[in-house]
Amino acid sequence: RPKLEPYDDVLYLVAPMIRLVDGQEVAEQVSFFAGPGFVLTFQLQAGDCFEPIRKRIRAGSGLVRRRGADYLLYALLDAMVDAYFPVVARYDTRIEGLEAAAVQGQPDSAVVHELTLIRQDLQRVQRSLWPLRDAVVQWQGLDAPLVDEATRPYLRDCEDHLIRLIDLVESVRETSLSLTELHLAMVSLRTNEVMKVLTIIATIFIPLTFIVGVYGMNFDIEASPWNMPELYWRYGYPGVMVFMAVISAAMLVGFRRRGWLGRPSKRGVDG
Repeated sequence: RPKLEPYDDVLYLVAPMIRLVDGQEVAEQVSFFAGPGFVLTFQLQAGDCFEPIRKRIRAGSGLVRRRGADYLLYALLDAMVDAYFPVVARYDTRIEGLEAAAVQGQPDSAVVHELTLIRQDLQRVQRSLWPLRDAVVQWQGLDAPLVDEATRPYLRDCEDHLIRLIDLVESVRETSLSLTELHLAMVSLRTNEVMKVLTIIATIFIPLTFIVGVYGMNFDIEASPWNMPELYWRYGYPGVMVFMAVISAAMLVGFRRRGWLGRPSKRGVDG
């Protein structure tokens, strides 16, 4: 975890450095020792986001050469904080690319999986930013020579950047969570539509199955005149078929008027 440890006239700071290299996210822990007239940085990997500070030192521009080690440490820390913004913006761009797929509602586990990975990565970033902000606040409250009075306004500006980053990360996380819920809701809605159509089809066939089942009973019509006398009717078969067609049509019309099938009629909506 990021932390700040003061020792007499020396500061020890641990901070995570997250940056983009060729479009890929690279995370590394950086340690700082700052004392009277020196700042030491320790990294495990080559490459960092401190090149703009080096250029200012070589060119002699800005306040780096005219201020103390506390200002240089602030400048390095502020460069690390600024490197977070493109990382968070990249997550925001990835979420925008997934928004169309989430709205379509097609069952796709890849969309939910990608959004879940984004939330996990943003949570990791957020876990780094909160302790880093606490370290900056702690640094502001130290006495000289660990921090000069002229450096305190810059530390407050760095704290503001961290607060903006935390708010931005939280906003992107909430957006990813909302898209996940929206995608699941759209998938559920499409599933409900399919289930509704299947239920309507099954409901239509329930009375038809009953009619067919009744006339499929093997009663001996010669044993009693009450054993299905309609079987002697010349138009019995066409009559049953027409009767079943009328039942199916009546049920379809009723379903449509209630809005259960297709677009509901105006009367069905008002009623």
